[in-house]
Amino acid sequence: MNFSPKTISRNNNMKQNIVPRKTTLYCPTGTEKLCTSTQLYFPCNSIFKVILVGPILVWIICIMLGSFHHEGISSTKVEHPFVFYDKYILRRFGSLLPFCFLLFRWLFNFPWIKRIPRTTPGSRPTFSAQATLCFASFILYGKMALLRLVLYGVHIVLQRYTKFVLMSDHVFLGACICACLQVEMALAIGDVIKNEALRGPATRSLLIISVMMFNLLIQFITAADLYFSGRHYHHTREINASLFAGLMLFQVQGVLWLKQQLHVKTNQNL
Repeated sequence: MNFSPKTISRNNNMKQNIVPRKTTLYCPTGTEKLCTSTQLYFPCNSIFKVILVGPILVWIICIMLGSFHHEGISSTKVEHPFVFYDKYILRRFGSLLPFCFLLFRWLFNFPWIKRIPRTTPGSRPTFSAQATLCFASFILYGKMALLRLVLYGVHIVLQRYTKFVLMSDHVFLGACICACLQVEMALAIGDVIKNEALRGPATRSLLIISVMMFNLLIQFITAADLYFSGRHYHHTREINASLFAGLMLFQVQGVLWLKQQLHVKTNQNL
């Protein structure tokens, strides 16, 4: 081999002229950052407004129809299609229903929550959507359930000592449950939107949609059941008082909470 000074000088010049190759790391978009967080994400405000208004309108219509068709307080049990649900589910486990739906939504999201895998520089990594606001919604449902229990206890004490029935405890319970279920349904839709935006597993979307549809069914059954409660078991004054109290304390609170969460998320640069 030729190791003359001229050859060595030429090789050194070639090494100095070599420009290191630049590597470009993939920068996630704003949507990808939102979808991989626990934040609430709705790309369409119209869908969000329907979710906020629709269940509340159904609830109000059912209660008002029951009050309008009031037939007096029945001294015997009235048979209707939702007796089993009313007796064995709503009265006994009604307060736990939102937590059950939350648990299933978290479980259906959890198996696919993985860290972003390492990829070659410049390539698009695989992202995985996160369940939306699980801990925050758990706290919200707990606060609503606790508030209902406190007011229920106060109402029972007043009823015992004053012999005056201010409102229907049954309708008040239904208002609390439906408000929590409405929030949970909105969060489930947000999970599906994030999963589809990231092209996540179709199985995850199908499972969450199934939970969401069952949630919606329970809301309709609860509203229909309380239609019969207003029609046969309570005075019109009691129904209207419980409707107004439940609307102000639970359903409006749930709507404002959802709007606040969505406002925080959409302020980010997408």
